Amino acid sequence: MLSEHLEKLQHFVGVVKAGSIRSYATKNNLSQPAISKSIQILEEALESNLLVRSREGVELTPGGSLLFDFANAVIAQSQSVESALHSNGQIKLTGRLVMGAYPSIAVYFVPRFFKFIQEIQEDLSLDLVSAPSAELISMVRSGKFDFVVTVDPPRRSDLFSETLYSDTYSLYRKTGGGEKIGKAPIFSVPSAKDSAGKTLRAYVLEAKLEKSLRSCGDFESVKAMIEQGVGFGLLPRRVAAPLLMQGKVEPVLGAKLNDIGPHSIKFTCRKHRASDRTLQWVLNQLSRMLRP
Repeated sequence: MLSEHLEKLQHFVGVVKAGSIRSYATKNNLSQPAISKSIQILEEALESNLLVRSREGVELTPGGSLLFDFANAVIAQSQSVESALHSNGQIKLTGRLVMGAYPSIAVYFVPRFFKFIQEIQEDLSLDLVSAPSAELISMVRSGKFDFVVTVDPPRRSDLFSETLYSDTYSLYRKTGGGEKIGKAPIFSVPSAKDSAGKTLRAYVLEAKLEKSLRSCGDFESVKAMIEQGVGFGLLPRRVAAPLLMQGKVEPVLGAKLNDIGPHSIKFTCRKHRASDRTLQWVLNQLSRMLRP
């Protein structure tokens, strides 16, 4: 059963993110043969090839892509439990913090994080404001927000930022849907960018699917369109992961719009507050909860 292989799933995800078995093993001081064996055991358990190996590194097969999304979600959940278990006996914090987050990011993890705060820091209050990333950065620089969670914030001399996790976008549809690429609309947030500043619209244009592109104001609207079977949708993998686990959506295997737009989600506060004990605690808990 797949549930018997949690450690191997962590190795599998690590290899994919590192780009090769060698890079992952070297970075983590692990044996390359042992990591290769872990991948082989997963492939045998699932009766499916997960990676295509070459001299340049590894690439996901369609089955590997599906497992990668599932494994990320499982690992995130296990780390959330770990964070709660390790919180016993910690210093109690007091006060009120104002947190800003991009809407889709907020929906993805904030309810879970708020519940976690309520359970172990009952004297610490947290307010949430959702807004576009540019507005969030302006608010944290002005001191109106204590910290924000955004996509690739700009580098500023007065800001401190730390990566919580990295992600890419992929194409999804309602599970069991029979839509054909080029015939059904593709919903997305065209202005969303990767870390280099390239927009999702540009990726769709490269795939020669611009006639199918339909614009949404946020990724929550994209999710709704997919769930209702209106068409395809481009979503961040981590945003789509809960829907995948619930069986509501499925990846569109073989599409040109899979695993595109690498970007990072970061914690940002004003630099002079980076050593604040409460903010450091929040950052550590978010990192544990969200790291792959």
